[in-house]
Amino acid sequence: MLNLETVFQHHHFVPLTFSPYKKKNFFMNSAELKKLQAPLKEKYRDGPESALITLKARGKIGENISCKIDTGRAFIEAGLHPATGGTGMLACSGDLLLEALVACAGVTLSAVASAIGIEITDATFTQKGISIFAEHWVYQKKFLSAL
Repeated sequence: MLNLETVFQHHHFVPLTFSPYKKKNFFMNSAELKKLQAPLKEKYRDGPESALITLKARGKIGENISCKIDTGRAFIEAGLHPATGGTGMLACSGDLLLEALVACAGVTLSAVASAIGIEITDATFTQKGISIFAEHWVYQKKFLSAL
């Protein structure tokens, strides 16, 4: 049997807990996922150019050095990090970036596990970023690592 802990070890996504017993409704079975994706796969096979998707983000400058981001489901207001003079009341763009990476990892793991018939009952993903702030400029360098 395939061990997903080994497969995903190079991504440092820990801890992962596997169980043959369904505890929560995290799992879509392999047949359901294949049925859902079959027309898409056929479309992409017939016209590979249709598989090229442009992802978009939209924001509008807000009050007091902020940016309102339209997620398509809600608005998020981002602002300065407290280390650069922000209040900490608004989302930090660095945190949003890391949250997007965590979401991608979680969805990808769930899809791969469902496709190969492995039920995951619990998984936690953590990403870390280090930002270095200096006098009149901000230099951000993101290091992704598990805690």
